[in-house]
Amino acid sequence: MINYIKASNFYSIGEEIILDFRAKNGSISSPELYLDAPFGKKVTKVAFIGGGNASGKTNVLRIIAFLSYILTDRRDGSDDSLPYLKFLTMSEAPTVLEVDFSIKESTYTLNLVLDENKIISEELSATTLVKERTSKGHVFSRTWNEKKQKYDVKISDLLPTVKQISNLDGIVNSPINRLNSFVFFMLPYDTAEGLLSQVANFWSRFSTNVTWTSSAEAYAPISVLAERASKVILSNQKINEFTSKFLRKIDIGYNQIFEDTPKDLNGEKIYGIEHIYRNKKFRLDTKLESTGTNRILFILTIAAEILTAEQGGVVVIDEADAYLHPDIYEKFVELFMSPETNRNNTQLILSSHNYTTLNFLDKQQIFLTERDEDGQTDVWRLDEVRGVRADDNFYAKYMSGAYGAVPREK
Repeated sequence: MINYIKASNFYSIGEEIILDFRAKNGSISSPELYLDAPFGKKVTKVAFIGGGNASGKTNVLRIIAFLSYILTDRRDGSDDSLPYLKFLTMSEAPTVLEVDFSIKESTYTLNLVLDENKIISEELSATTLVKERTSKGHVFSRTWNEKKQKYDVKISDLLPTVKQISNLDGIVNSPINRLNSFVFFMLPYDTAEGLLSQVANFWSRFSTNVTWTSSAEAYAPISVLAERASKVILSNQKINEFTSKFLRKIDIGYNQIFEDTPKDLNGEKIYGIEHIYRNKKFRLDTKLESTGTNRILFILTIAAEILTAEQGGVVVIDEADAYLHPDIYEKFVELFMSPETNRNNTQLILSSHNYTTLNFLDKQQIFLTERDEDGQTDVWRLDEVRGVRADDNFYAKYMSGAYGAVPREK
């Protein structure tokens, strides 16, 4: 689970923002909506991010997608930069990201400082329990030395096989690896159960409709994304059973996903939903389905990929309510809230314009975004707003403008 995130100078985020998913001791009104974290802490199972259009909600979620990308994927050297955007008035300052996450009985803190051309510094530390006391230790660090034009590297005893590599300096200072995370390019030198492998595995258990450069729905029509979802459903029995149960429950006439090869398409396959009404069946491929049906098929499959896995992970959904009836949207969120459907303690972080969600979360699970006069995105947790009570009608008060983060007319 992700415990907290800090970020500055990333897309519309200028000054540092903090997304703290940890609950304050003794301040939880709905304990079933929290996960047990190491050292007696509690972390939210569902985090809601709201705010007006263009306030930066997507950019906040994009931080997580970027971290997953940088820790689990390799830049192959064909590009000489990381094509992400920084806040327009702070383009000379580096991007700074910090994320704290838990694996088993330990927590890890990763600090990244980077610009478009290279990772300037990268450091991982681990907090473990030693003789009933927490102990924070250094795992590795690399820092760009401008004078030497190379990285200064420090490796702790927590990475024994990596520490013993004879050509460590050459690997770290390969020009290609200036754009790659140490976690990723050192995986081949880590043991199968090594610490770097555990970190990479954690960040690979991530599913989203947001990419670190844009949104999946900006790259392809929703009918194409629903077609891809259909292929995933047909290829995985657990996902098929999970999604079918949900789709039958929301009464869209769902019977099953189909794959067909019409004679007039020269062997090209089509995918879609077979519907059934009064025992009569008919098929619609995704190009003929409604936008709402395709959208729920798409985001439901994103969720199911993690919810049906043996190990839990993190699901990030931007505009989770888009094209969906409010009842269907709420049932989607409930998949993560219910221990029956979220058996592996998967964490959901979503943005939405459906603020009815606020009334079944507590004030430590609600984050609001707003852009200031300079265009920078600010983020605050609802319990940071003075005078907010646990028994407030969060929906009504938000809609009245009591918490801010609403559109302003000029």
